[in-house]
Amino acid sequence: MAYADAGWRVPELLDRLVAADDLYFDAVSEVRLDSWSRGRVALLGDAASCVSLFGDGSSLAMAGASTLAAALAADPSHAFAAYESTHRKLVAPKQRRVGRAAGLLVPKTRLGLATRDLAARSVSAFRQRAA
Repeated sequence: MAYADAGWRVPELLDRLVAADDLYFDAVSEVRLDSWSRGRVALLGDAASCVSLFGDGSSLAMAGASTLAAALAADPSHAFAAYESTHRKLVAPKQRRVGRAAGLLVPKTRLGLATRDLAARSVSAFRQRAA
C-alpha cells in the first residue's frame, strides 16, 4: 500500500476510507471563459465568476445579478455586454487572488505539499500552545 509507512493516523484514516459507503471525492478546478454570454443566454453566479473555494461566491452572485438587472433595465439589446464589462472589473482581482491562494491550499508538487503540511502543523502547534 502506498501510504503504509506514512505514520501519524494514516492507517486509521485508510481503514475508515475503505469502510466508508458514502465517500465523496472531487477536483478543485476552474474554467475561465472569454465571454459569459452567447445569443440570448448569459452565465451568472458561480457559472460566470466562481471564486467560492475561498468565499465571496454568494456576494459575487448577488452583485452580478444586480448588475445584470440594471443593465437589462437600461438597454436590453446591450445588457449582456454591459453586465460582463462591469462585473468582470469586480471579479477579476478576486479570481487572481484565488489563483495564488489555491496554489498554497492545493499545491501541485511534493515540495509544495510538504511545505503546506508543515505550515499547517506549525500553526496548529502554535495555537495549542497559545490556548
